[in-house]
Amino acid sequence: MVTSPRRTHPSWYVAGVSLILLAVMTVALMVAGPHTSFAVDTWWQQIMDDIRSPALMSLARGLDTLGTGILGIVVVPLLVIGALLIARRPWGALTFVGAVGGSAVATQVLKHVVGRDRPVSAFVDTDFGSFPSGHVSHAAVMTIVLAVILRRAWMWVVAAVYTTVMMASRTLLGVHWLSDVVAGLLLGLAVALIAWRAGTWLRARREVGRSGQPADVVRTTIFPVFSPRMRPRKASTEFSIPSTTVSSKTT
Repeated sequence: MVTSPRRTHPSWYVAGVSLILLAVMTVALMVAGPHTSFAVDTWWQQIMDDIRSPALMSLARGLDTLGTGILGIVVVPLLVIGALLIARRPWGALTFVGAVGGSAVATQVLKHVVGRDRPVSAFVDTDFGSFPSGHVSHAAVMTIVLAVILRRAWMWVVAAVYTTVMMASRTLLGVHWLSDVVAGLLLGLAVALIAWRAGTWLRARREVGRSGQPADVVRTTIFPVFSPRMRPRKASTEFSIPSTTVSSKTT
């Protein structure tokens, strides 16, 4: 029998690095104190002060509304969940709910643990805690988890553009430091990838349970799905998650 070695999916490395960087930033701020602003934060804030204009401020305020309140926290996620269910992607909808909910909880926990002060020149109303940015973590987790669920290049472009613009808008409005929005990106990215892998694992277990295959099959069914062209290495046994059909090849 020919067996293939177990491989760690690249998304685990990306999520792990993101969490490590986030942890380093969190510890640094806790040690330095809530009033700390790094040199890069001050440098970036000066750039935002220099480019601030009525047109950019209007765009930033629109993004502020889109990323918070009933519209951003309730309406937009419900529309996405409804669209996934209509498209017959219940596991995608479940993954989306887990990712968005997990990101929201983690963001609030970090805000209260770190307790970082916001910049003094805020142009919109804010809540407690500057680190990490809730708007950015919310934008990142929603768009990235959709990108990995849909497996479409254009969705990755949307995720990159929307999250980047949201990051810039939060610093332009003076409600976050640069390190706050970077932390929001890292958090949203990590949670989105972890939720996606967890959803894949749960779906595989459910499908395997229905087919009556051994539980060990689960470990071999969770392979990369970033691209339709990516496939597991050829081995003695090939599994298809949707149908859980099994075909054995011996040499």
